[in-house]
Amino acid sequence: MRHRDACWQGLFARLLRDRAGNTLAIVAAALVPMMAIIGGGVDVSRAYMAKTELQAACDAGVLAGRRAMAKSGEYGTSERAKADSMFNFNFNGASVSASNISFETDDNDEGQVTGAAEADVPTAVMYVFGKDQFALSVNCMAELQLANVDVMFVLDSTGSMNCAPTGNCPSTSVEQPGSKISSLRAAVRDFHKTVAEAVLEEETRVRYAFVPYSTTVNATELITTGALPTTAFTESTRYQTRVGKFDKTNEKKVEVSRTSTTTTNENVTSSYNTKSKCNNATGGTSTATDNSNTDPSGQIWEATTITKYAWDSNASKCTKTIDKYTIKYDRVYYFQKWVYRQELVNTSAYRTRAAVRIATSLSPYKVNSNSTISGSYIAKRDINASGEYNVEQLGKMPIPDMATSDISKSSWNGCIEERDTVRTNSFDPVPANAFDLDINGDADSDATRWHPIWPGLSYFRSANVTSSDSGTASSNSCPAVMKQFQTIDLKVANKTEVPDWLADYLDNKLVAVGNTYHDIGMIWGGRLGSPNGIFEENVNADDPRNVSRHLIFLTDGKMEPNRERYTAYGVEISDNRIGAVNASNTTLADIHTKRFLAACRAAENAGYVVYVVTFATELTDDLKKCATSGRHYEAGNTTELRNAFKFIASQVADLRLGA
Repeated sequence: MRHRDACWQGLFARLLRDRAGNTLAIVAAALVPMMAIIGGGVDVSRAYMAKTELQAACDAGVLAGRRAMAKSGEYGTSERAKADSMFNFNFNGASVSASNISFETDDNDEGQVTGAAEADVPTAVMYVFGKDQFALSVNCMAELQLANVDVMFVLDSTGSMNCAPTGNCPSTSVEQPGSKISSLRAAVRDFHKTVAEAVLEEETRVRYAFVPYSTTVNATELITTGALPTTAFTESTRYQTRVGKFDKTNEKKVEVSRTSTTTTNENVTSSYNTKSKCNNATGGTSTATDNSNTDPSGQIWEATTITKYAWDSNASKCTKTIDKYTIKYDRVYYFQKWVYRQELVNTSAYRTRAAVRIATSLSPYKVNSNSTISGSYIAKRDINASGEYNVEQLGKMPIPDMATSDISKSSWNGCIEERDTVRTNSFDPVPANAFDLDINGDADSDATRWHPIWPGLSYFRSANVTSSDSGTASSNSCPAVMKQFQTIDLKVANKTEVPDWLADYLDNKLVAVGNTYHDIGMIWGGRLGSPNGIFEENVNADDPRNVSRHLIFLTDGKMEPNRERYTAYGVEISDNRIGAVNASNTTLADIHTKRFLAACRAAENAGYVVYVVTFATELTDDLKKCATSGRHYEAGNTTELRNAFKFIASQVADLRLGA
């Protein structure tokens, strides 16, 4: 046993003294930590790349979820499914043998979609040292963020908007339960909430403007604020109206112009020597034309002599008295009839929105059984010069005995007739003299000025271009007032709440009335929002940078011109400003549509992205053409309309990833 131990001791001693082969031992001893370092680097690198891919997939998922939420207006099962699908598409777990992969998303009160993703990635080397996997987790969030933005709402507010989307409509003049106009009010509120949620910086500026339209537009607020001066409207305008014809003459006693009395106390006892004979004496009256008084105006003077007898008891004699006086008569002209025609009317007072007197219900003269004008048969509507007078002129005349019912006071409601245009169906390019389609031009001549609509004196007549003895009052539908860009206060505690001025406008002013003329709405949408036009002071206020401009055009119907309506282009059947004489409503619709598309292009040229939304009506090819790059949407019911406005709001805002 001692011998064996001695052998081992000798062996170790020799090994200690022998340095040959030491390198191998050192390498063997260092191999384990080197493997740990290199293997750890490889596994960490794999884990880092996997986490980067997981983060990208998480971001893509919440972006898809927020985009789906913007379109639907809620974050539910369908929206989560879209987020999950996008996450799965972007995260290739098999490439790193990932397991226990999870992705959860939700929304919050700030309109954000948040997400959390997890995955376990196995190690390739470190498992040797007891590290089997890396547990990866990331967070993500998507939201809407907004730069300065101007939004122009051009809204169809015609009578059909009073109906429900289902079409059940006992009366288009009365707002029905569940009406489309009420749905529109709610959609604008949804739009505001979505936009307000996207504002992160207090310095962000958001503004809204409105152009409700029907057969015309209402400029009342533009006028009262001075944005559109009264000088932008003509001092006189040609209207389809009526004039009063005065041409039946008669003599009318006006006054006793002078008198003289001559009394002769001569004794006439030879004839009337008793009281009885004297008092029964008759002297009589004689009347003759007084040629000594001439009047170039045609007035007539009469010299009258009256002889009277009276008994003088004191003198016991009969006396004779002779009275002479002269009466003046005017030759007057009585109202005969109304004549219906186009007539130039003074609008210098009316355009200031003052109350202007106009004649409304004069009655024609009457004749008695002898075919003469006399006594109670005279209608007592007379003037001193024959002729034809329009109702504004008659309203200013001091016509004797005119009844209160004959006169009314008329004030302008603010709705407009367009300025001069060209009767054509070709608008590429827009004709130079089509001033109505020029959204930038000044109102510096009668051709470029607008005209106040005057329903009180406008009439429809069956004859297109000739005078007529019959006519009926033309109806006019004046929509809610246009509103220039107004800034939304987003520094309040609850910035998503609709501000008072907007709530008042939606609830109390945005009403539905009239027929559908898309072109007048789009013309004024572009004009009111043009940075180079007559309202540029408002459009370019404060010179904000990075302003995005958006125009939302909504309609619930097709173009619907009516030749017998009083519109922004007058009474089409008589004025023929758009179509030829006897042009049908169908032909007029085609021309108005071409004008509408020209107005759409003008709005785009002014820097606007144009969105078109149809509500419970067909999205026609022409409406699609109006929209910018396919930004057109159909809504069949209230929910779809509100969702469409939310989706547009998300496009107006900018979908971004949050920290």
